[in-house]
Order: sequence, then structure tokens, then C-alpha cells
Amino acid sequence: MKLSPENEFIIKLLTSFFGRGALEIEEGPPWSLLDWNKMIAIGKHQNLLPIFYQVLSRQGFWEDFPAQEREKLEDSFWDHTALTLLYDDALRVVLKSFQQKGVPSIILKGVSIALEFYHPRESRPYTDLDILIKESDFDKAKKILMELGFRISNPEGEGIRRKYFNSVSFSKTAAHQIDLDLHWETFLISWNERAFLGSHKVWENIRWIECSGLRLPVLQPYMLILYLALHFALHHHFGKLLSLCDLDRIIGKSGDKIDWDELIQEAIAAKIKKPTYYSLRLARDLLKTEVPEGVFKALAQNRLEERLLPFQYLVFRKNPLPPNIERFFKFWLIEGFQGKVKSLITFFRQLNAKKWSH
Repeated sequence: MKLSPENEFIIKLLTSFFGRGALEIEEGPPWSLLDWNKMIAIGKHQNLLPIFYQVLSRQGFWEDFPAQEREKLEDSFWDHTALTLLYDDALRVVLKSFQQKGVPSIILKGVSIALEFYHPRESRPYTDLDILIKESDFDKAKKILMELGFRISNPEGEGIRRKYFNSVSFSKTAAHQIDLDLHWETFLISWNERAFLGSHKVWENIRWIECSGLRLPVLQPYMLILYLALHFALHHHFGKLLSLCDLDRIIGKSGDKIDWDELIQEAIAAKIKKPTYYSLRLARDLLKTEVPEGVFKALAQNRLEERLLPFQYLVFRKNPLPPNIERFFKFWLIEGFQGKVKSLITFFRQLNAKKWSH
């Protein structure tokens, strides 16, 4: 993938943050001709501005950076730093209430990844809390959240979210709005009936981490990698570099704790070879993430298809994809004819349900 100067510089910022060499910038025209507005727009859309701030302010380039963009980076970093404190407090209260009322839970993405894999943790921003529960505990968890002042973000759509998306969004407004999503499965269950996050294997192998006074239940490394790869491909349509950074950090810092054989077997069994392969391939090609070659051989995809896909456009976006293109990529990622047919049936049932709910 041949990158534009701006996209190449973004990758240099990220790999420098990971400790893979100091950031080097040529003096003269190359520096001055970079489109900073474009890079800031990409960074803002993809939640990368705190990382940009860390690298530029610590490696001696801060004063050379355009003043207007410098202010945007600084404001973004301190805004997210303040926001992490609010989310930490909210998470403590929710987890304590869940534990007291007997609701098992696992923290997904965001806060747990920031605490375990990023230094400083404020460089990894998050704007919501994602908590995995058992489907049978949803009503109990919902009651607890309501008692804590949370409300369902879209009450009219609760039934549709529960039936087709396996998650429901909540929010609470205090000093700042706190968003929280309860999950019990991924939405791939809409075309693949095999349990993924809701499997017994996940709940019987909870991993505990202790960071910043928080004791958090999290996924095993191989399952976390699979979940993030799936989320990056199906939810973000390969347009969230921060997800690639997460994959890089987890793979780089977990080392031999990752059961790559188990990851391959689960990807094949859950029929998510394609999102897993392309997510890990992009992490390797862009960030130099060290993924065993055997993983790519086991999950190999069509080489012609790989060459034709517009990955640079998808990865370095500053805006969401149009809805129809989003649907195309989700449909393309589904493995097998039967899964594609089931996904179409689910899609039209969902549309019909929305029509009757209004």
C-alpha cells in the first residue's frame, strides 16, 4: 500500500509512540507542505489526537508545529484526560453494584485496554464504557443501571437492539454525559448462530487485571484480539486506526500469553477468518505488528481481492462511510452463502420491525 505523505506521517507518529524509532522530520518544503488540516481531521475522527500530542510535545517538534493545530491537539489531550477520570468513577460504581447484586461482567475495549496496554493511559481515549454480561442477566443489569441514574439512550429501539444487535445503549448526564453499552454477544450472531462472546469458554476463563485502583475482569488475549479484529472490520469498516493501535499494543505486550493456535481455531469455527485476517494484516503492514506468519497462512484470503480493495481510503478516513457502502462491506465480510442469505433475511426483518415501531 503506497501511502500519501500525510498518511505516511500519521503512521510515523503512531510507530514513534510505540517506541519504534524517534520521529524524524525533514526540514524545508516536505514539512511545510503537509496538509495539517487533513491530518487533524483524520486524527479527530479516529480518536488519535492524544497520541499525536504525546509524540510531538515530547520529541522536540512542538514549537515547529502550526499554532492553530497545536492548540487543537493540546485541548483534545486535556479534554480526554478529564473525561477518563469521569469514566473511571462511573465504572467503579457500576462494577461494584454489579458485583453486589450478583451480575458477572467483563470489560470490553476502551478503559481496560488503556489501563493495561498504554502509557500514559490518557493517550488512549475512550468515549463510552462497553460491558459484557450474560443475556439472562440483562433485566437485572438494566434495573441496576436505572437505579444508578442511567437511562436507555433510545427507549423506542430497545426491542430491536436486543433482538438484532445483542446490545443496548445507556447514558447518564452529570458533569458530562456518560455513555455505556451492555453487550451479551456480537451482532455476527445475526448470521452465525454459534456463540462467540456469549460462549461458556469466555465466561470460564475471565482474566483479572489491577490498574489505577481498579480490578477489572477482561478477556483472554487471544479472544480480545479476535473481538477487536471483528469490531475493527465489521463496526468500523477498517476505518479506525486506533483499533489497529490496540491490536499492536496487545500483541506486543502479551507476548507468549497469546494462544495463537486457539485464536486460529476460534476464527475458523466462528467463521470470522476474513475480518481476522485483514485486521491483522493491516496491523502488520502499517504498524509492523509482529504476527506469526502461520496465522496468515491458516486464515489466508483471496490475493486478488486483497489487492483490489481500497484499504488506504478505508483506513485513513476522516468521515463515516455512507450507509450503503457500510452494508456492502459487512455483507462481503460474511463467510459462506448460507450466512449471507441469513444476514439478508435478518436485515429485512429488522427494517420491518423499525417500520412497525414508529
